Amino acid sequence: MTGDVGGLVLVAEHDPAVAELQRRYLAREGFDVEIEPDPARAPMAAGRSRPDVVVLDLSVSALPADLYRRVAEAARPAPVIAVTGSPDP
Repeated sequence: MTGDVGGLVLVAEHDPAVAELQRRYLAREGFDVEIEPDPARAPMAAGRSRPDVVVLDLSVSALPADLYRRVAEAARPAPVIAVTGSPDP
């Protein structure tokens, strides 16, 4: 982001209700939001949309172990925030 309010946030979240909640909160604060419903496809989505920040759901156990790294590389220089609903990181 360039210091302006807003920017593009890529939300990679498998749960549609959670993704919609995140979209609403972020949009209310002035962000544009792109939803990727399959976190495994987040690297492609980040490379395509060039977001200012990525919110990545890592709570699905079947996700590749290196997914965070691949998303961070594709989104660079944007930060990646990893979230999980799981009690185990």
